[in-house]
Amino acid sequence: MLVSDPAAIPAPGGAAAGHAEAGTRMRGLLGPVDRVGEAILVAALLGELGVIVLDVVARSFGSSGFLWTQEVAQFALSVITFIGGAVAYRTGLCCPPSLQAWPRSP
Repeated sequence: MLVSDPAAIPAPGGAAAGHAEAGTRMRGLLGPVDRVGEAILVAALLGELGVIVLDVVARSFGSSGFLWTQEVAQFALSVITFIGGAVAYRTGLCCPPSLQAWPRSP
């Protein structure tokens, strides 16, 4: 962004410093939320893997698999998709270049 009037540039301190301080506080508050989201992702991924392996083993050694494994796997996939997307966006690991050009809050 080009500014034709140098006086329009905010001085260090002022309102910009207040926004930076608020951003630091918000990051501190959201740190535990991020960790909970990551723990939910790990549990969903391991749960889905366990359920699918259980169903494969049951179908291999038995005549049929369990009826509930598909629903559990679909629920785990939904959790991984939505919570994983939110966690990835917060950490900056998912964004394509078009979204990275958007201004981020401090």
